[in-house]
Amino acid sequence: MRPRRGRGGWVLGLGVAGVLAGLVLARRFPSAPAVRPNPRGFLDRCPYEARENLRQLGFAAAQGYAFPGYLQPGPSVSPVSERSVERGGALNLKPGPVVAHLYPFGNARFLRIAGTAMTTRLRVYVQFDRLELPDGSWLPICGAAASSLEDVYGIPTREGVVLPDVPVDPARVDAAPGSVVLNDPQFMAVLEPPDGEVRVDIRQVDPDAPPRLSFPGAAPAREGE
Repeated sequence: MRPRRGRGGWVLGLGVAGVLAGLVLARRFPSAPAVRPNPRGFLDRCPYEARENLRQLGFAAAQGYAFPGYLQPGPSVSPVSERSVERGGALNLKPGPVVAHLYPFGNARFLRIAGTAMTTRLRVYVQFDRLELPDGSWLPICGAAASSLEDVYGIPTREGVVLPDVPVDPARVDAAPGSVVLNDPQFMAVLEPPDGEVRVDIRQVDPDAPPRLSFPGAAPAREGE
């Protein structure tokens, strides 16, 4: 799947499938994680080698070291409808290891990045610590997932925001503790830049605060759904 814009054009609403999925989620939402998510702190502690690797790879400083990313199926990611995750379908995500496709060079090609996901009721936090080279070897990096819709660290869950025309089969919703549903696999990967470069400005908000989308027509999911 090729990158697409994360802003503009969305009008949020709830269809029958969204309501049913919401009822399933409401019965088993995870408690707050023992460790509070701190993506900014993770980036602040990034080792020198991991920061300099981005310069060696030729990543563009002009983009603020923030690039489109797409979560991929794996032990922590599975589809919740007939539409696959690779095709942009909604997905289950549970705490644990994740892999994503990163597009630092436009639509031409992607690189695989890997890290660990932490879930809360309204957001998913992912810290990426390595990137795979074409020869199969891995380099250390530091990255954090941010909402493409808000410029905020953490990807909104379907409990926080329901996008229209996104099918969710309640029978496929993972009821395991800590598992959440995302509307789609897209996010913005914020990477800690090399020395002398500036990290893109992304806000860090309370994980329990409802998502506040900034474009016209956006609205959070209704309470209880």
